[in-house]
Amino acid sequence: MWVGFLQCVGRTLLSGNFKPGKPAAAKQATCSCGGGSLTRPPHPVQVPHCSIERVQAVQYRKLGPPDFAARHVTGFLRGGSYERIPLEINAYQLDAEYTRNPKRQFAVEERVQTWIDRDKF
Repeated sequence: MWVGFLQCVGRTLLSGNFKPGKPAAAKQATCSCGGGSLTRPPHPVQVPHCSIERVQAVQYRKLGPPDFAARHVTGFLRGGSYERIPLEINAYQLDAEYTRNPKRQFAVEERVQTWIDRDKF
């Protein structure tokens, strides 16, 4: 179930409807996720250049659905809480760094790849 749910979330994030700093398309989009569904609201949504969702979309794309799901679940089991999942720590750290200084630019893809290369997930 986790893999299916995370694949659904990943498809939703990577659908192209969520562009950095641009409103999402106004059409309703729904993705079924194993008995439930994710629905994007019908109104435009602003997504910051470095949002937690953007970082997670990059993580998902770079790791692939099975590895992303496995690392999310094992991170939770090892850490004992959502806040201690390395994927979440990475996303929140990058978002906080951007929030502190939005004018300072950095490549989210490179920062995520560094964590992958250093086996921090």
